[in-house]
Amino acid sequence: ILNIKELQERNTGITSKQVLKPFLKNENFNELIVTCSHVPHWLKGELEGLNLNFQFSKTGQDDYIIIINKKSL
Repeated sequence: ILNIKELQERNTGITSKQVLKPFLKNENFNELIVTCSHVPHWLKGELEGLNLNFQFSKTGQDDYIIIINKKSL
């Protein structure tokens, strides 16, 4: 579980891309759950290039949960 919203509240200079890309490139996960204040616009293209799926749901105002996992063969 990765809480980007909390990280950004503590460090306003950090971007979602800076936080997520190392996790995505490492691919050392079966499922990655991300909490954030919005769904990053760059995420879909990045995940398609890495053969990863994602789904998201809005859980409140400015609160989203994104679930990322590997595509089935």
